[in-house]
Amino acid sequence: MQKIIQDRQGFVWLAFYSSGIARYDGHSMETYGVADGIADPTVRELAQDATQRLWVASEAGLAVSEKPLDRYAPGERLRFVSKVGDVALSRARIRRNCVVTTRDGQVWVGTQDGIIGYHFRGDRLETTTLDLTSIDKQPAAMAMVVRRDGSLLVSLVSGAIVSVQGGAPPRVIARPESVATALVESADGTLWGGSTDGSVWRLDANGALTIVNHDLAERIVVLLATRDHDLWAASLGSGAVRISQKSPDERLVVNASNGLLGGTLWSMLEDSEGNLWFGENGGASRLRKGYRAFVGWTARTSPALPDPAVFAVLPEGSASGLWSHAMWVGTGAGLAAMDLERGTISTLSTGDGVPSKQVYALADDERGRLWIGTSAGVSVLSLAGNEPPSFSKTMRSPVTVQGTRAVMSAIGFDTTYSARLIGDAMCLAGSWGVGCLANEKWFVFRASAGLSPSGATSIAADLQGHLWVGTIDRGLYRSTVPLAEIFANAQTGGSSGREVMTPVFSAVWTTANGAPTDAVRSLLFHNRRIWVGTGAGLAAIEPVAPFTATTVFAGNPVVGMSPTLDSNSVWVSNNAGLVEVDARTLRVKSRVTKADGLLDD
Repeated sequence: MQKIIQDRQGFVWLAFYSSGIARYDGHSMETYGVADGIADPTVRELAQDATQRLWVASEAGLAVSEKPLDRYAPGERLRFVSKVGDVALSRARIRRNCVVTTRDGQVWVGTQDGIIGYHFRGDRLETTTLDLTSIDKQPAAMAMVVRRDGSLLVSLVSGAIVSVQGGAPPRVIARPESVATALVESADGTLWGGSTDGSVWRLDANGALTIVNHDLAERIVVLLATRDHDLWAASLGSGAVRISQKSPDERLVVNASNGLLGGTLWSMLEDSEGNLWFGENGGASRLRKGYRAFVGWTARTSPALPDPAVFAVLPEGSASGLWSHAMWVGTGAGLAAMDLERGTISTLSTGDGVPSKQVYALADDERGRLWIGTSAGVSVLSLAGNEPPSFSKTMRSPVTVQGTRAVMSAIGFDTTYSARLIGDAMCLAGSWGVGCLANEKWFVFRASAGLSPSGATSIAADLQGHLWVGTIDRGLYRSTVPLAEIFANAQTGGSSGREVMTPVFSAVWTTANGAPTDAVRSLLFHNRRIWVGTGAGLAAIEPVAPFTATTVFAGNPVVGMSPTLDSNSVWVSNNAGLVEVDARTLRVKSRVTKADGLLDD
């Protein structure tokens, strides 16, 4: 659950990963998705502006309710639009904490390209942009807040926190050691921030920044200042902490051991009755005002894994070298190594050098190293002496995995969704872009190489060696030359590698030339086709210009694909369960759902 808000009519709105949004009236839920006008089913932000319109920010851009919420009749379903008159809303990927509203009706939206403002004047929508290039040439937003004096604060990926007020030039007011990912102003005017390293800090009136708490070890995703003068900070893997604003030493850490569904949180809300709501990986928890017990809602059971949320699996025998005896499972509470013969499970987490408990991708290379993509970066498990070369800041930690001494190398980057061995190069994709380690040299591709500023979701390579890259907001890209040629022609700057600044990628399949959406979630090269999982179903593309696409099926977002051992079929996962597709004819052969024994669809 990505976001929880309460509108002025008292309804609670819930935003979900890959399932749209829902309106809860205390008894039942009414759901809304792409068919209702939302740009993408993965919704990161919800906000109601001063005109009572509801704004929905997703992985594929922005949508707004066609009318103010109070103008809908009882029982009438809402309709969302991505264009108002001649004004088209942003189609860029929007992060959490990057949509804020002002008292006078302004809506500020932060993207990887900059800051956009929207303002309804009656039924007419006006738009403006904020120029922050004097602070940073690529002012990508990480978090925003509107202060009581009307000023807008923006935390940038570069680490600067920028204040914008009226027509005055933007100015940097703070630069915490770790990039701020959440901001809030308490009732007394104090600015509080939470950062990628789990720290919570306070900015004093004189501009001094003081860290007040570091009980949490992972990225702070939301801060909430309550009416009881408490400050709640929620993290992506370490639970939440309650801090007294007046006496920060008075604090309480909450997680699965004392009432939450797990340690991964995405959103918090204090409703009009003073109840606290926590949006989590497995559902939602509510802490009643004046009570000490949580009430939880979840559709999941509790397996033997460290967390019921599973994002990646490397089957037993798939990993090379010493790691082949285990089945590796990436969960919402760390990386689990399952010894199926002995029936044991050991878990690697942040204390072992893994950047985050949220493990999204797993792959092994030909040197016997295990690559781990997480919500906070990339780490590599290897034997001592076999560590990968560093890129930027690399931290190395000694670990013991089922009796074997090894080294965990935390390489950096940011949220990483995909890891794949392409030829003899290990390639990674995430919100930061694409990176490949070839011949022990790093090559990193970002917007300067032609990719979307929002980074990448997935990667695949065709038989000619061209790299295909899926993005969440600008469709499907392809390298203009094979990867091997890029590696041969580019000179790296030492062992740490370099960022490729020459455009070597171009968009080949978007809504402009027939794609149903610009949200590409997963890629697979199989049976001489590029299989493309989008936010609106599955397509297969012939990887030779003019790149004709065949729709396999439409509907739910496709988040994963894997061929069968005999290569005759491809299994596809989406919100409806699993779908088996004939690799030759592209026809659906079978479906597996919760009715067939899945824990969930």
